[in-house]
Amino acid sequence: MRNLWHFDKFVKENGFQENTITKEIFEAWTSKRIYERDKTCENRRNTFRQLCQYIVRSGGDAYVPPAMAWAYRPHIFTNEELRKFLDAAREMERSKKRQKVFYMLFSLLICTGIRLGEALSLEKSDISFYNGHAVILIRGAKFNKERKIPLAEEMTAQFKEYLEETALLFPDSTAVFPAGHGQAYSEHEVYVIPQSALESRNLPWRRGERAEGE
Repeated sequence: MRNLWHFDKFVKENGFQENTITKEIFEAWTSKRIYERDKTCENRRNTFRQLCQYIVRSGGDAYVPPAMAWAYRPHIFTNEELRKFLDAAREMERSKKRQKVFYMLFSLLICTGIRLGEALSLEKSDISFYNGHAVILIRGAKFNKERKIPLAEEMTAQFKEYLEETALLFPDSTAVFPAGHGQAYSEHEVYVIPQSALESRNLPWRRGERAEGE
């Protein structure tokens, strides 16, 4: 309802007199504002397109644009960019505990490719060592299956040192990546970190870009 109220106000303020939603009105309302994100604009367009479809199905007259095909263009970070990002995580503001946890978390994500949720749900009991290599047990993975991920020798040494340090910093926590209260960080708490770390090193922080398909 709020979106419809804003649309009604938009039509009145811009002097549109038509008794239908024309292509001109549709494109004017769904054009990207300079202050908004691409996703916000895309959502407004999709919602408005659905409204126009409903009007047509109900016997009314409205412009219904063709569905837009999107091609996702991810940003592939170079090794140098990843090194800068990890350096930023290690030097981030606030406590030393926070620096250690996030540096190890992002190192593990980069080196293994596991999902953020899988990493944050790790317990110390999920880590074992065989023949000088750390092995991570991922529980409740895709299709509710378990899988084991061995770490390379250098990563094992780094991970082992991290576990020893966090055992002293968070003696009562069973989480591999604990927050200040001892419980594991939530995904929401972590999502805001990469942006500030990337921006501090003048690195692109968006997950990728969407481009209209041909």
